[in-house]
Amino acid sequence: MSNLTKNCIIEHLKGEAGLGSGESAELLNVFFQEIENQLKEGANIKFYGFGSFSKSSAGKRKIKNISTGEIQEVLMPSKIKFKRNKKQNRSINWQ
Repeated sequence: MSNLTKNCIIEHLKGEAGLGSGESAELLNVFFQEIENQLKEGANIKFYGFGSFSKSSAGKRKIKNISTGEIQEVLMPSKIKFKRNKKQNRSINWQ
């Protein structure tokens, strides 16, 4: 089984869409940058027939400073979640 990499997608775009290497790379970079920007703004991203990306916040967590014994609240980082489309779940064998 092989992995799908950014370079694989660029090569596929070159072949299928007839784009050059630079154009394919730029197109893919713009696409990923737009997804990142939308997630930073808190938007949900949905691709029909594929799935959706969403950002969830983990909230605050209490931690104890070992050296001083002081308890502090720390804001946990956000997480990106991906949920597969139901149609995709049925079409792919996940065994």
